[in-house]
Amino acid sequence: IGTPLGMDMYGWSKPEAALYMGIMLATAGILAIAVFIVVKVLSKRFDDRMLLVAGYTLCLVGFFIYLPWGSELPVRGYARHKYEQIFPQDAVAVSNYTADGIEGIVRLASMHVTTPNSTNATVAPEGCPWNFGWCGNVPRVLLAQFIVGTAFVAMGYPVCNVMTYTLFSKVLGPQPQGLWMGFLTATGSLARTLGPIFVSQVYDAYGPRVTFASSCGVILLTLCCCAAAYRRLLPFATTPFRHHANSND
Repeated sequence: IGTPLGMDMYGWSKPEAALYMGIMLATAGILAIAVFIVVKVLSKRFDDRMLLVAGYTLCLVGFFIYLPWGSELPVRGYARHKYEQIFPQDAVAVSNYTADGIEGIVRLASMHVTTPNSTNATVAPEGCPWNFGWCGNVPRVLLAQFIVGTAFVAMGYPVCNVMTYTLFSKVLGPQPQGLWMGFLTATGSLARTLGPIFVSQVYDAYGPRVTFASSCGVILLTLCCCAAAYRRLLPFATTPFRHHANSND
């Protein structure tokens, strides 16, 4: 939802939102590469389970930072224009008539206008759309806030990704690695397919507060699962309950 969020929160046009979000994602990708390198070093000094929890914690902090605070509302979907003619059937609200044309604040999904340089142009308003009811009561995510949150997520996600596969491989031990790794990858792919659909629907209906709060909830649930299984997340040969089972045999 990066591009829609940039358009809704900051009034960017679609090309601007795509450009700025692309720059942020590229920077986050570079940061993630650096984190991958650092994780390899840290894994020799710290327990894999601790690194996994640290990664999820960084992601949790990032999504918590994303939560909108304060009282500043998003930029609304108004566009200020000055035209010689506006077709009344397309306009919803027009004000400030002037002698040399119409200068007003026009709210619409798509407006067909006649300008001095173009006989028929389409102008899309920039800002939070009027069909989103939450635009009038949910504070906007500040740009600095979004950048800092993205940095935390960019640091946490690579740690979670690497340590999940590492721990899973160690826990499997002599079990068929290819089969179970395939299941793990398949479930991850399913999450990456359904996740954007869920997030986009929640964002459109309820805005960034509920969207990022639900993400925080998912990460908290994951941390609880890690805590519950913490003693079992050990290499196959050193798992206590397996030693106990072998001694009984």
